[in-house]
Amino acid sequence: MKKFFVSVGVIALLASTIVFSSPKTRAATTIYVSPGSNIQAAVTSAQDGDTIHFAAGVYDEANSIVPTKNNLTLEGSGAATTTINTNNDVFYFDSAVQNLTIKGFTLTSIAGLTGVHCDRNGQGETATGTISDNIITNNNQASNFLGIYLNGGCSFEIANNTITQSTDFGILIEEITATNNIRDNQITDNSVGIFLVAESANSNNILIHNNTISGNSDGGIFALGSTASIYSNDIHGNTGGGLSGAVSVMQSTVQIYANKIYQNSAPYGGGISLLAPNEGSNVYNNYISQNSATDGPGGGILSVQNNTPIFNNTIVNNTATVGGPGAGATSIKTLNNKSGKDADSVQTANATIEKINDELKSLSDQIHTDVGEHVGGGVYFASMGEFSPPFYNNIVWGNTDGVVYNGGATPIITYNDMQDEPYVAPLNEEGLSVSGNIFTDPKLDGYVLREDSPCVDTGTSTGAPATDIDGKSRPQRNGIDIGAYELSAVTPTETAAATSSSETLPETGAPANNQSLALVLMFILLSAPVLVIAKRHFTKR
Repeated sequence: MKKFFVSVGVIALLASTIVFSSPKTRAATTIYVSPGSNIQAAVTSAQDGDTIHFAAGVYDEANSIVPTKNNLTLEGSGAATTTINTNNDVFYFDSAVQNLTIKGFTLTSIAGLTGVHCDRNGQGETATGTISDNIITNNNQASNFLGIYLNGGCSFEIANNTITQSTDFGILIEEITATNNIRDNQITDNSVGIFLVAESANSNNILIHNNTISGNSDGGIFALGSTASIYSNDIHGNTGGGLSGAVSVMQSTVQIYANKIYQNSAPYGGGISLLAPNEGSNVYNNYISQNSATDGPGGGILSVQNNTPIFNNTIVNNTATVGGPGAGATSIKTLNNKSGKDADSVQTANATIEKINDELKSLSDQIHTDVGEHVGGGVYFASMGEFSPPFYNNIVWGNTDGVVYNGGATPIITYNDMQDEPYVAPLNEEGLSVSGNIFTDPKLDGYVLREDSPCVDTGTSTGAPATDIDGKSRPQRNGIDIGAYELSAVTPTETAAATSSSETLPETGAPANNQSLALVLMFILLSAPVLVIAKRHFTKR
């Protein structure tokens, strides 16, 4: 027995000797660079987990910065004070780097290429990371500048950036095979704000939310062959060269909800264009106001050849005017490849863009041929054939024409508040009224329902969303409300108090809803005595 204990002691001693003599794991370090430093040498020499910190200043680089290590952080001293100019893509990588962080810079490409370019098309393993808190801008006004370009297996969070003055696209996501999260960015004054393009919709979801997308000259968001959720964005003041000013969808599976879409314009489909999207798409809880179709139908929404349900939206004060066949769509710009290293991906993207342009031209001619005297300033269903999309629980008011349906199937238009009966041609020249619709003033303050609104509790619960545009649960009272907003179950006095100091919507000056905050505060005040008693009770125990 004694020998056994001695053996164990010897083994323990040997084990401790082995542990203490093993090499230690290298600690991550911070490498400091300043203007004039060899940045690529610093990036190449860095080890996994290191941080490269850029001192404030302007960095003029001949070539791209190419990160290759995992868990690497490239951080500037702040976008306002740390600028990198290159004659190429500013950051470029085609390796499967993991957890790469790029933050705190102003990025410009003198040659008119890309701010950040990840190219993993057809290469298997996915590159991952975060691109945040940057200003990505075409200060030099070079042609064909592109803000962020992700191709293939690139999975990034793109957050809190200002992406502006791109002559191609603010963000281009092509043939993506991974999830990307685009949130809380200012995407302004580009050609197309966000362009999603692939041969077919895949199972990975691109999340586009809580962004401000404004002032883009060829449309806010365009999705082709993509799977995307577009929600809680402020999309305003964009124009479209044939595409919708705000959101255009073609052959994609999309969820478009809880957005504020206003003051956008395009030749047709001023707010949203649904151009033969895939089954499984939905459009709901959006506030769509003061958009215009300048040379075609569908000021608020244009829906073409699809069964996408449109429900619980507030579609007000949109306009449309119609030209003849041949008006409408112009071409989306193709990419200009100057670096040579990404020639295949650029060529693939351009082939797809040219295909889109052909389809848009054909579609535009067909739409303008179909349009008669009714232009669908609110909503226009075009070239529907066998398609009959559900349209319910919507407010359509104050538009030039409300709802116009031009096709060969019987429309399903129920439980809406409309300024007039929907016009359906050629099935019913006198229009069509179906179950549950009302035709009275919805009584709105912006998108908010007033207490005396006829839309309160008069919608259908079948297919209604679980929440409203503000994230408030439905129903609040005795039934589902019509429109994007669900009126809270509070007294008129409480409603007035909750909204008296609320924010204003930029396009109307009407009050937005802040009732939920008032209810939380009330709950806290009422709960305070209970919490004190509970604290004393458990303290005694």
